Amino acid sequence: MPTKPVDFVIVGGGLSGIACSLKLRAAGHETLLLESQAHLGGKVGAKEVGAASFETGPTMFTGNREVVWELLALLGLTGEAFPIPREVTLRYVVRKGHMRPLQPSPLFLARCLALSWAEKWEIATEAFRKAPPPANQEETVEAFCLRRFGPHVTHGVVSSMLSGIFATTPAKLGVNAALPVLSQWEKEAGSVLKGVIRQAKQAKNPRNGLWRLRKGMAQMGLAAQQQLPCWTNTEVQHLSFSPDGFCLQVLRDKKPLEVCAKALCLATDADAAAKLLETFLPQAAQTLRAFSHAPLAMVHWTEKHPGQSRLPGGIGFLASAHSGMFSLGTLFLGNYLEDGRGPRFVSFVGGTEFPERCFASEAQMHEGLQADLRQLTGGDMGQVDFIQRWPQAIGTPGVGHLQKINQLREAVRPFPMALAGSYCGAFAMHDAIRSGFEAAEVLHNKCPTTQGGPA
Repeated sequence: MPTKPVDFVIVGGGLSGIACSLKLRAAGHETLLLESQAHLGGKVGAKEVGAASFETGPTMFTGNREVVWELLALLGLTGEAFPIPREVTLRYVVRKGHMRPLQPSPLFLARCLALSWAEKWEIATEAFRKAPPPANQEETVEAFCLRRFGPHVTHGVVSSMLSGIFATTPAKLGVNAALPVLSQWEKEAGSVLKGVIRQAKQAKNPRNGLWRLRKGMAQMGLAAQQQLPCWTNTEVQHLSFSPDGFCLQVLRDKKPLEVCAKALCLATDADAAAKLLETFLPQAAQTLRAFSHAPLAMVHWTEKHPGQSRLPGGIGFLASAHSGMFSLGTLFLGNYLEDGRGPRFVSFVGGTEFPERCFASEAQMHEGLQADLRQLTGGDMGQVDFIQRWPQAIGTPGVGHLQKINQLREAVRPFPMALAGSYCGAFAMHDAIRSGFEAAEVLHNKCPTTQGGPA
């Protein structure tokens, strides 16, 4: 079996693996990135269907995440990023069968149609509520919001927002893992509302808001593939460790090969990392398998006739899992992707509460989304163009999530290796990138003098 020696091997070509590889190479190290798919980028990619291209993951990013800009700079894509105009970013939430515009600023509570008067009262009086957090006990997001706000906010707008972000309910999320800023505001400002107001008064980041890439988020994977030494279509079948380093048995284009590495980064999803670690780190593998995920289908569709859906301007709407809607929300892609393709949309179906919907047929998807439109706008849905199904789309950072991450770090500490992936944070895109950068720093500190040959 042919053997390939290399200093740093990164398994997994998603954003965390890309970030780790780029950071190590910037520090002067030689790397080899292994990816089982034909392209880099992971879920952040695109699918060609006929003459059209459909994004299979995020279509935008939040501009105040510095790690995203750092990655774009390393990829040479900073100039490809453009802000989405503020007038386009109006969000809606579904309340009692209607789309209501959501104004996130607390200064506009009185005129926010997305909130009931009971919710407005709970938010306005939150700063005066004497409800200390429980001692030595991590709360769910539901418990935190019930304590700080009350049932109307918790089961209303909070539930709608979290269904769109995590595809689950507040009861299944740990506040310290999923929304640590809430605990931070409470601790530092005395209340969530005071924390929001204090942050609003601070100097604004010129990159705040939502941003996109000129040719889509898949540019990140394409740029990385051009710059990084990588083997695509390469499946790692077995991993072992000895005093000399790691040995990886791989299939590259269905040909067996052996890769020997002094140091290793596993930048895969949690399940894939568990399979590779179960032989010599079974406890870490068990911890990795304990992370839970929500299944999700991205249903891309277009109007057959302009305006037939009757959906308004803005960026999209969100609906709680128990709103009576078939979907968890829809993005109005045609309003902010200026590619000349006209009105088009992507709806999100599934989640932890109705996982079977993720695997519904195209006809069932059309029927369910059509029913949503009839209820919301009285309009008609167009045609389904493409469905991307992710059985493990979004992680669910529940109570104990941060403890699991610490356990994993302790388990791999004795080895010249590091773990990376969105599960190392709250499962967001920026968490994946940050974990890749952190893994590169760990490996650089463990093996600072490695000088490998060209990969």
